[in-house]
Amino acid sequence: EDLREAKVKLREFALTRLREANVHETAHRLALLWDMEYWYDYDDAEKYVQARREKYIQWDDAFPVKSGMGVIDVPEVLSTHNELLCSFKDLESTMNSKTPVIGFDVEWGDDSKGAALLQLSTAKMSILIDIPALGKYEDGCKALELTVGRIFGSPTVKLLGFSCKEDLSRLRGSPSIRKTHWFSHNTNAVVDIKPLISIDNPKLRSLGLSRSSEHYIGKPLDKSEQCSMWGQRPLSESQRTYAALDAWACVAIYDKLSFRGFTSSSSTSTKRKIYESGL
Repeated sequence: EDLREAKVKLREFALTRLREANVHETAHRLALLWDMEYWYDYDDAEKYVQARREKYIQWDDAFPVKSGMGVIDVPEVLSTHNELLCSFKDLESTMNSKTPVIGFDVEWGDDSKGAALLQLSTAKMSILIDIPALGKYEDGCKALELTVGRIFGSPTVKLLGFSCKEDLSRLRGSPSIRKTHWFSHNTNAVVDIKPLISIDNPKLRSLGLSRSSEHYIGKPLDKSEQCSMWGQRPLSESQRTYAALDAWACVAIYDKLSFRGFTSSSSTSTKRKIYESGL
């Protein structure tokens, strides 16, 4: 009985997700196969979409259209060495020269020990890197070493993650055609912002990135794509938006924290708290 109930809930969840994605033909076929009802109302759907846009951080919130500039599109996944080298150069050019920071996040699938996707973002630009595709050939590994490997060990740039121990482990464990891995064991540039948030607001200590975003930015992150099939290609626009915003949020939150004394000149007591929090 419990198994049957779980199966029904799983199928209801699947139909709900298909409805949200406007994939109604597939949803109708599955509903018939499962002997379940499936409905769709255009007006209700529009209200639902609008409600989610108002509730969660949207791409336009993070990267608004500015006067004299075009729309910043959701980034495509970079899967060749030339794409990575060119886009990474553009990304570095958007860093603030006085406080150079890049947010990062990693997605992975249950069927792989490595990273499926690496997201990097400044306040002005995000890129998505196809780690498995680039790790399969020599030029791809070289490009990863010259970009990702280099920046994670940088003495001048801060790489901002959120509870990022597993992210780093996934990057180190990603398959590589090279005997010497492209990802440096030197990750001196990494700053985990979760301990900083815990110090700034102890009530957020046990909460995730989405709730932290709500506190500091004004809206939570939409986590509906969190359990996506990240190893499959191509990724949908919804997946790419989700992935890029996770990395961007680390920069946006850190920007708020930087005005609360979390800098290289922080007091000794503050630094001790950060250390004790596990940074």
